[in-house]
Amino acid sequence: MPFWQWHFVMKQLTLFWLVQSIILPSSLALLEEPFVAFESSPGALPIHDSPIIFAGDDFKGVRIAAESLSSDLTEITGTKTTLLDSTKANFSTVYGLASAIIVGSINSTIIRNLGGNGTNSSFAFAELEGKWETFSTQVVKNPLPGVASALVIAGSDKRGAIFGVHTLAEQCGQSP
Repeated sequence: MPFWQWHFVMKQLTLFWLVQSIILPSSLALLEEPFVAFESSPGALPIHDSPIIFAGDDFKGVRIAAESLSSDLTEITGTKTTLLDSTKANFSTVYGLASAIIVGSINSTIIRNLGGNGTNSSFAFAELEGKWETFSTQVVKNPLPGVASALVIAGSDKRGAIFGVHTLAEQCGQSP
């Protein structure tokens, strides 16, 4: 093979490597299963004015991600999003919420209480047990007193919960 042909092939391989190493990883979040829609549909949960609930006994990074999601949703919708710490909130004062966003790792009290330690069939997180950096989203009816429905983002660990929160923000149109 003449040098000029070899040089051309190497340039093409270098370009292919750049596309694979730079462009594809930045779009991997786009490959997540979509769970956000911008039109009404049966079973959909409106989150544009939903408070974000996290557990104060969870990892600090999960609280920071919840705060970030709150500011992202405020920027997207123009409506200030309420942030509630489930270990401090008095849910008797928030009766009548149509929806909420609940965020946590499976070791947090709020997620453990939702799952009933595996006995509550309305929310199951067994598929997250023993995994790393994995999250699950699920709409749960009557997750807390006074909350009709909630989008629950449960992470197998700290990073899983954070990835779930950032995926929600990204699917809503924000670049986390």
